[in-house]
Amino acid sequence: MSTTAKVTMKLEQPVHAGTGPLPDYRNPTHDHIPGSVLRGACAAAWIRALGAPAPGTAHRQAFIETFESDGVFGPLHRAGSLPVPISVLVHKYEAEPDCQQLWWDRSLGEDATECPDCGQGLEAAKGEPREPPEERPEWLLRRTRAALTTDGVAKDEQLYRKDSLARRQVLTGWVSAAAVQAFDVGGEPVQRLWLGGGRTTGGLARVTVDPDAEPEALETDGSAVVLRLASSGIFVDVTGLPADVPSREELRGVLGVEVVSVVRWMRWGEAAGWHAAAGLAKPTERVVTAGSTYRVECDRAPSQEALRALRVRGLGLRRREGFGALCPPLDPPTSTPASVIP
Repeated sequence: MSTTAKVTMKLEQPVHAGTGPLPDYRNPTHDHIPGSVLRGACAAAWIRALGAPAPGTAHRQAFIETFESDGVFGPLHRAGSLPVPISVLVHKYEAEPDCQQLWWDRSLGEDATECPDCGQGLEAAKGEPREPPEERPEWLLRRTRAALTTDGVAKDEQLYRKDSLARRQVLTGWVSAAAVQAFDVGGEPVQRLWLGGGRTTGGLARVTVDPDAEPEALETDGSAVVLRLASSGIFVDVTGLPADVPSREELRGVLGVEVVSVVRWMRWGEAAGWHAAAGLAKPTERVVTAGSTYRVECDRAPSQEALRALRVRGLGLRRREGFGALCPPLDPPTSTPASVIP
């Protein structure tokens, strides 16, 4: 079986990939399919087809190897949902139509304080989606729900707004190692999955898996490798405390070269979640947010094979849940704000 596969999802129903309800009435969604949601949907498909992997069942060992070993379930993105790298400088406000450059990438040695065309000041990106805000409503379905009293007033705790990814979207991503076999249940290929929450009325997606697709190699600049996180990363130091950079030992082991230095552009964040099967909250992790960027100086250029392997493998802890996923090579916009989607 192939060690990597490209996964394409076409949403046939709205998908609620929840970030967790907010203290008010809002229940937002991710703008992509996190790796944890993909992994959970595949595990649910196995359980529906083969039953729960209880001790003594024939498929228990295969289930554990597929979902609890070194397999990586990467996030599924649209081009526009990928984060703007934090290493990039952008216009503080909307760029003018005549601006010839929209991004200045410090990880590639570019720097500026203002746009030479409009004179507007620049600021560091914060990892926001690459598509312009005016285009984001196209992928979002927003519904307000309420249970009313006999007086026509919303009942306590029964008024909320739920966001979902709209249907007909196409999202792609990668799985690797043991996760590839998650799309083969008892010798039958998985052709549809139910993703996210509210699966009785939504979440259906058609699945295409291409084990022959070749991942793009990561960006290089001479002997340096540029790493851009497509999802939050969980890194720790030798004592187990949160770290703001991936470990040099991990980088050395995957790239096959010595790491000389690592320059970072990053932001801290937190990630929590809910384990649906166990009915328990997942631990809250201190994470480096999506869009964080690292320029890794090496003693020599890594091989293309190593760059492709790292592109799909990702970095850090909990990679089987989609943490530490890496973006494909950057294709920055060059002319107008409408070209932000690569």
